[in-house]
Amino acid sequence: MNNAIEKLRTTVPREIAGARSGARYAYQAHWALCHLLELHTQTEDYVVCLEHHDDVVDYFPERNKLRFFQVKTETKQNFTVSLLTQPRGSGDYKLSYLGKLYCNYLNFENETEGLFFVGNMRFSIALEESHGVDSTLLEKINLTDADAIVISEIKNKLKNELNLEDINLNLFALHVAALDVSGYKAGTIGQVALFLEKMYPDEKVPVNAFYRALIDKISKRSNQEYSPYVDDAEFLQRKAVSRDEVEKLLCSYKPNKYSELKDIFSQIAMGEGFSTREIINMSHTLDTLSLKMTPDNLALLKLKENIQEKVAELEVLSLKKLFSQLSTLFANDARKIAAEPLLKAVIWECYYDQQKYQQND
Repeated sequence: MNNAIEKLRTTVPREIAGARSGARYAYQAHWALCHLLELHTQTEDYVVCLEHHDDVVDYFPERNKLRFFQVKTETKQNFTVSLLTQPRGSGDYKLSYLGKLYCNYLNFENETEGLFFVGNMRFSIALEESHGVDSTLLEKINLTDADAIVISEIKNKLKNELNLEDINLNLFALHVAALDVSGYKAGTIGQVALFLEKMYPDEKVPVNAFYRALIDKISKRSNQEYSPYVDDAEFLQRKAVSRDEVEKLLCSYKPNKYSELKDIFSQIAMGEGFSTREIINMSHTLDTLSLKMTPDNLALLKLKENIQEKVAELEVLSLKKLFSQLSTLFANDARKIAAEPLLKAVIWECYYDQQKYQQND
């Protein structure tokens, strides 16, 4: 089994939980969103898996490598060796934070390139004397930089916890999260604003709308309960967010998008023999769609997501054939939320997004 994502999918997680809620899991989802944006500013292809084997797992297809992240919060104290190595859980299943991370290395030894513990508080850990700095002043710490006594203590605790003869600490790193627990939502929206400004420096992008669409996607996939997925495609669709998906989302929130949708439709429609009345009606319907396509209109967003999947599978010969095929296919789904003109406008938007994505690929 050479594909790391296939191995990740087919290896049953040590801990299978149902849907999660509460401030701690919301914080993890928002950290994952910021992490996605950071990865997207880099050139390497990526997939971020959510709540599968660990809180967050990065997969890099080109190198076939994995990175595992535990994202945890504390309210009263800095993270210490005692906190990081204290077994937690109920019943027979009790592992420490570092113990859980190390289990990933045991399951995916050849594919793992990093084990990261991310905390909102600082780390109070004695470092090797040559570093000459207090650990609480550092944002990132490699465990191998700890004092020899601390390294020995961590190794002994993990060996006893996992019943192993030796422990490899080379892959462990401790990171202080940039998000504050008390204001993680505002902090995340701020990161989204900076990201979009970098992507579109001369244009105004709807920050809140993009944030809501992406956090909804992350939360939904984090809460997706484990099942034996049929193939990698199903696993990625249910439990991960890829570079391609973020890119498509960016395309869908491109500034002045609906003005461009109207202009391009008019050009193509005239070439295909649409009547002037049909073109004018589509223009008016796209204006309506721009008002209805909001992050809280979940039914319409779900319809659009389903249509996008189908559009990606089709060989489109003409807009008329596209409208005919998909209007029939989605008539029942759309009946309660969209009249036929609005359904056609959604189909056109999905086709437009697909073409823009292919051009940018």
